[in-house]
Amino acid sequence: MAGRTGEPGVTISERVPDIRRSFDDADILMAPMTIAGGSKFKILEAMASGVPVVTTKDGAEGLQVKNNTHIMLSDSVSGFLAALERLADDASFRSGSSGRHVNWFRRYMTGKR
Repeated sequence: MAGRTGEPGVTISERVPDIRRSFDDADILMAPMTIAGGSKFKILEAMASGVPVVTTKDGAEGLQVKNNTHIMLSDSVSGFLAALERLADDASFRSGSSGRHVNWFRRYMTGKR
C-alpha cells in the first residue's frame, strides 16, 4: 500500500517500524478520525515532532487545542481538503503551525514552556 495514492508527493505507509523517521520526512499528518475515543498517539507524536495536523473534531477530542492555532479541524471533506491545501500551498503558515504544535505539546504534555 505504501506510495499507492496516484498523487505525486503523497505517500501512505503502514507498519512503520520507527515513526520518528516518517515524521522527519512528513509535511502534514492527515488523521480523518470518525470515532471519538481511543488513542491519539500519532496526533500527539506528530505535534511533538512539529508536523502540522489536520484531523476531525473526534480526532482532537480530549486535547486542549484551538482550531487553526494548534491543529486544523474539519468534519467535512471540503473543509479537510481546504486545510490540507492551505498547509501544502502556504509554507509560511505551515512553518508557523509547526512551531505552534511543538509549543502546545511542550506546554500541555510535558509542563515545559
